[in-house]
Amino acid sequence: MLYKNAVVKRFRVKVVPERRLKMIELHKEGYNNKQISEIMGIKTDIVSTGIYLARRDKLLPPPEKAPPSRSAVHLLKKLGRKYADLGRMLQVFDALTKEEALWLVATLPKDMQMCHYLASFVSDAYAEEHTET
Repeated sequence: MLYKNAVVKRFRVKVVPERRLKMIELHKEGYNNKQISEIMGIKTDIVSTGIYLARRDKLLPPPEKAPPSRSAVHLLKKLGRKYADLGRMLQVFDALTKEEALWLVATLPKDMQMCHYLASFVSDAYAEEHTET
């Protein structure tokens, strides 16, 4: 006999606690974690854990991709584009050869973040392209 709050996972039946089912229901209705915690009278971190476990057990869809930051949106609007995939720092390393990646890390100044270091390369290339000779 299966219960309404049971989930089949790898040939096992896992019973989902009633409290988590209530969290899932409220989340599907559009409430955020803080609102759910206030409604249910529990801590926000308990709700966060419950939502995480529900996503892990495929009872909720994965979170939507975060939109670009405000500064990125502003820049894209200035360029006349609504959205562009800005990627992540790890994708930079995926695009480089092993030797290039090792060189990049070896030349990174101690007190500088990688994103600022790469931005300096772009600034230099832009200045070089737009400098009159």
